[in-house]
Amino acid sequence: MGEEDNARYASGPDIAIIADTPTGLARGQAAARAIGGQIVFAADLDEAESRLGTNVRVDTALCLVESLGQPADALFAAIEDAARDGRFGSVVAVAFDSLDAAHGRLDHRDVEILCDPSDAELIGALALAAVSRAPVLNEPKGDGGNSHLLRISEEVGRIARALAELSKGGADGRTDLGEAPFAYRPE
Repeated sequence: MGEEDNARYASGPDIAIIADTPTGLARGQAAARAIGGQIVFAADLDEAESRLGTNVRVDTALCLVESLGQPADALFAAIEDAARDGRFGSVVAVAFDSLDAAHGRLDHRDVEILCDPSDAELIGALALAAVSRAPVLNEPKGDGGNSHLLRISEEVGRIARALAELSKGGADGRTDLGEAPFAYRPE
């Protein structure tokens, strides 16, 4: 069973690592491991477009691009399309001299562009992107959720009592909610 097979059963976010250098691939893999992510695949720019087009589940793509050109253009188009379709978000790290070109090609809100990021910045951006894309399922355990519903009911009751107390007016019609009396009082 390879790394791709294990990713489906793990609890961390599924991350695709794409880079145009071996150093970039290594940095991306280290960042994914640092946030507890599962590396779905790690690929160079030439292979990335075809890998992203498969039915592989990806929460976030982490792309480290040092030089622009046709492979980077194709990758940026695939990333922008995926973000627009809601398939996954991306973190794209580029060199300073490529920043304007990257911003010109990638403008979706689910694509975060970093300029010459440190390892900490790369890890932070990847963590934020993965958390914002991860599905959330809060499933009650044990008692079928009864204690959870009881806590919610108690909280709603507490809020209702607090609102009722605040909305009681004094003899002059003033309330604790502000200086002016309510404009409408049901009798």
